[in-house]
Amino acid sequence: MPAPVCVAGGGINEIVTITSTTDQTATTETAHATLTVLANSVSVGTTWRVYAWGNTDNGTTAITFTPRMKWGGTGGVELLAEPFTASTTANTNSQWSLAAKVTIRTIGATGTAVCDMVYVERASSTTEVETAHADNSGTTAVTIDTTANKDLVLSWALSATTGTPHVRTIGGYVELVKA
Repeated sequence: MPAPVCVAGGGINEIVTITSTTDQTATTETAHATLTVLANSVSVGTTWRVYAWGNTDNGTTAITFTPRMKWGGTGGVELLAEPFTASTTANTNSQWSLAAKVTIRTIGATGTAVCDMVYVERASSTTEVETAHADNSGTTAVTIDTTANKDLVLSWALSATTGTPHVRTIGGYVELVKA
């Protein structure tokens, strides 16, 4: 099922809500939430918050699940990736939640943005052991183009399909925090 998309009539898009489950079983990077940012609609300091939740399945193979924030769709510029490797114990419906922020630093064809992400995953579906992973794009902002329509995307990739892994995004949103 394709990721939800929001395109506003003008200016900056304010919100897109995930209203259907994306269930990914392929290694191909897949968009789980997409917000289209219109050309020349951002300014220095424009910030979006991304929040999503879901679950994963894995067999006894240590699958690496990688959530990514991208500017320009799944083939666009990577703002941040936060990979984690599932245990070698088979698990079903291991819960996760993710919070990220993307802030525009400069605008133009060679504009820049920064991103941070906190990802919390439960070690298994039957324990309360949770692990938080936090990362940011670093001290050097990522170069992006703000002069063309670009999709701000939360995507996922899987390292393999051994053991029939799943990553499901059940709900969430991408919202404008500051125009």
